[in-house]
Amino acid sequence: MSNCAVSQSFKKSERLCGRDAFRSVFNNRNSIFVYPLTCFYAMEEAENGFEVKIAVSVSKKKFKHAVDRNHIKRLVRESYRKQKHSLYFAFDKQNIALNLVFVYGETKHLPYKVYENCINLLINRLIDKCQKKK
Repeated sequence: MSNCAVSQSFKKSERLCGRDAFRSVFNNRNSIFVYPLTCFYAMEEAENGFEVKIAVSVSKKKFKHAVDRNHIKRLVRESYRKQKHSLYFAFDKQNIALNLVFVYGETKHLPYKVYENCINLLINRLIDKCQKKK
């Protein structure tokens, strides 16, 4: 994506899929915690520019009903979708593939504003950590 226009959509190509992809993220043991989310991430080399893939996980043990889990995942994805442009601006024109898994750790529903603030802080901390690693 170019620096001037980052799409605010959330396409299928931006979803983290597959057992191997999840395993690589969790095997790296890189994580950032901001209440109520923990962000596990893996940074790899990419062939063609910067790309991010994300997944959201909500515990079945804490939320028995699928409708509750899906609602939380929808809110987290929406807040990420609105704020992902800062990731693209920070890593523009770099060959990095960033895989993220957001894990929800609370036992109750929270207002959307909490997710928005949490994702904003997570993205800023992720940018700082990834830029220090290079």
